[in-house]
This record gives sequence, C-alpha cells and structure tokens, in this order.
Amino acid sequence: MHTYKMEINTDKNVLVLFSGGIDSTSCIHYYQKLDYNVIGLFIDYGQPAANQERIAVEKISDILGIDIIKIKSKIALNNKGGFIQGRNLLLFAIS
Repeated sequence: MHTYKMEINTDKNVLVLFSGGIDSTSCIHYYQKLDYNVIGLFIDYGQPAANQERIAVEKISDILGIDIIKIKSKIALNNKGGFIQGRNLLLFAIS
C-alpha cells in the first residue's frame, strides 16, 4: 500500500473516479474550468477492459495535465455478464 501526501490547498481539490470514458473526462474538465486541482483515480477491479481503460486514462490525463492515482483492487468485481450490482458503491468505498 502506498501513502500519498500532497502539499496543496485543500479548499479547491477534487478526486474524480476516472475510467477514461466520456463521463469521467467531462467531470474532470468541468472541475478544471471551476479552477479546482483535479486528481484522477483509476481503479483496476478486474474489469475486462482494464488495460484499454488504463491506456485511455494515461493519455487523457497527459492532455488535461492532471495527476492520476492507479489502484489494483484485490476485490475481484469482474462479471462476464456485464452488470455488477452495486459496482459504483464499491468503487466509491475503495476510493
């Protein structure tokens, strides 16, 4: 486990769960426009597209100029059926 210590103003910071998709990218852009310091959080929970998502997150974070934290979850949430009940709640708890 890594410990992260940031020496930045906590009044204008936001952590965004970042999948590399349009929703999380738009959310990051929105908060940047409001002059927030945005940090992206990518969680690999065993999803089938984890490698593609990680690549997208890295490319987009470079373009938007944000730091990202990458976590490999030991909780396997993968489901080949495509739907994971309560997935977002679990990702929120991990973050």
